[in-house]
This record gives sequence, C-alpha cells and structure tokens, in this order.
Amino acid sequence: MIYFGRFIPALLAVLTFAIAACGGAATEVTAPTTAPVAAATATQVSVAPSATPDIGLKRGVWGLLTLITLTALSGAFVAGLDAGHIYNTFPLMGGGFIPEGIMALSPFYLNFFENIPTVQFDHRVLAVTTFVAVMVFWWRAGTKQLTTAQGLATKVLASVAVVQVGLGISTLLLVVPVPLAALHQTGALVLLCIAVWLAHEFRFPDPKH
Repeated sequence: MIYFGRFIPALLAVLTFAIAACGGAATEVTAPTTAPVAAATATQVSVAPSATPDIGLKRGVWGLLTLITLTALSGAFVAGLDAGHIYNTFPLMGGGFIPEGIMALSPFYLNFFENIPTVQFDHRVLAVTTFVAVMVFWWRAGTKQLTTAQGLATKVLASVAVVQVGLGISTLLLVVPVPLAALHQTGALVLLCIAVWLAHEFRFPDPKH
C-alpha cells in the first residue's frame, strides 16, 4: 500500500504547483501591452461580458479546492492507520451511520488522528460532501456562460469525481486490495490537480474563448 508518509509529499508538491501556477498566471495577465490605447479600449469593451466569471462560481471553485484537499489529507490518515480494514460496508458503519467509540480517546483531538473509526468516518463524510459539492457546482456551471477551458475543466472534474467515489467505495467493500487502493490514492492526486486547473481557469479566464 502507498503509505501516509509517501502520500503527503506528493500532496504538498501539487499544492506548491498550484501556488506557482496561479502566480505565473497573475504575472501574465498584468503584463504591459504596447497596443494603441484606442484598440485596447475597443477590445476591452468587446470581451468584458465573457472575461468576468460569475462570482458565486469563483467562490465555489475555491471551496471545492479546499474540500478536495481536506478529503485527500483525511484519506492519507486512513491509509496510514490501515483504517480501511474495518467497517467494510457502505454507507453504514457497524450497522449505523456513526460508529461506536468515535470519541473514545482523550484528549478529544487525538480521535481525529489516531482513532481508526473516527478517521474512517471523517473520510467518508468529507468524501460524500466533496462529491455532492462537485455535482452541484457542475450543475450550476451548466447554467452559466463559461469559456471553453472553464467548461472543459468543470466536466473533467465531475467525471473524475464519479470515478474516484466508485474507486473509494470499491476499495472499502473489497477490504483494500492493493492495486485498487493505489488507484484510489492516485485518483485523489488527479482530482486535486484538476481542481487546481479549474481554479486557474476561473481566476484568469481566456477572453478569446
């Protein structure tokens, strides 16, 4: 299995790439132009409607990026504690939605890092919440006028989210077969990369599309 210690560096690398990508895009957008003032003004007027994305969608993108990051981190704790080897049912855990002993450790904050039922429960809740949020975003984005890149990134994110949820549930029900678990963890990084791409597109839309 890909263990917790190997997963975190990869996750941090993706986040570093996100910061670098957005910073690079900012530099590109603010670069000075040598075009005549009149031409620049005309161009600005013609692209203004498509160059200003919906503010709600922009906020939603960063919310999705945050949820996907937290879900991936919680999955790292699941892998590190081998928490997927118990409660191999879905959606119930031991016959209920909330497992017994979820706050058995003291001090209480240790439960979120060392208590196996709590760690798996947290990952389930975050994963389902993230999936629902992605689907809602995809549906809402479909009602807005997006650039080509924004629309493509949104559709890819929704598609990969469906696959990732399927991999996660299958991994749990089959008691964590190594190849499936590796695919699920790889899927988490892929989903995070796509969310970074989506955030980039919604922050700096291409007026040519």
